[in-house]
Amino acid sequence: MNKTKSFLVAAGVSLALAFTLSCSSDDGGDNTGGNSNSSGGGGSSSSDGTNGGGQGHFNPDINYGSLTDPRDSKTYRTVIIGTQTWMAQNLNYDVPNNTTDACYNNEPGNCATYGRMYNWATAMGLEQSCNSGTCANQENHQGICPDNWHIPSDAEWEVLVKYVDPNWASSNTNVAGTKLKAKSGWNAHETFGNGTDDYGFSALPGGEVEAGSFKDVGENAYWWSSTDNGNGLRVNLWRTYYNRSNVSSDGKDKTRLYSVRCLKNGN
Repeated sequence: MNKTKSFLVAAGVSLALAFTLSCSSDDGGDNTGGNSNSSGGGGSSSSDGTNGGGQGHFNPDINYGSLTDPRDSKTYRTVIIGTQTWMAQNLNYDVPNNTTDACYNNEPGNCATYGRMYNWATAMGLEQSCNSGTCANQENHQGICPDNWHIPSDAEWEVLVKYVDPNWASSNTNVAGTKLKAKSGWNAHETFGNGTDDYGFSALPGGEVEAGSFKDVGENAYWWSSTDNGNGLRVNLWRTYYNRSNVSSDGKDKTRLYSVRCLKNGN
């Protein structure tokens, strides 16, 4: 009887100790550490992954900054690339009283990974009539970005890709995509797939919505620019694919839903 009691007491102590250690580990969070820097760049991010991108795909060799959006308290990693400061994650702002933005497959978990997708007028904070009519080019236009940030123009996207690939041209031969894509999260390809994320842009393949159909998650990344290409129905977007090394731009229907990367003012 005494042996049985001793065994039960010892077992109970072991279980309690294991439970305590388990709880201590869980309380550690993502251990990104460092100080936040709301101006972007410098210092590690305090991002908790609630906005987009989680934690696993970021480049551990990059010193990210952070930005907290006061509208919904979501926190984003930011990164300085050349003379520009970019969000290192896609925007995940749920526009109030709006049905023209979505999570991929309407699943909130996909917004947590890839950010939300928006049609162009919604991304720009304009009337929906701008999707079917000519709107002047919008340089340094805030749109749905937080204060002091804006939807990047065609010219600003070009500054980015030419910085990461000085020989860039909008063709299939440049390697800007490889340098901007995250090191994980892309579908496998015999030659390309994941990138090297040399500058901390940490791009993920969030896909698109075309004519109500969700497409290309895990394969392709698309981002709006603010530049209306002049015919009233199409606007330039920037993209990179899982099976290519390049970044390219093209005019697309404004009613499609794509991702948004915000750029800090003054770049």
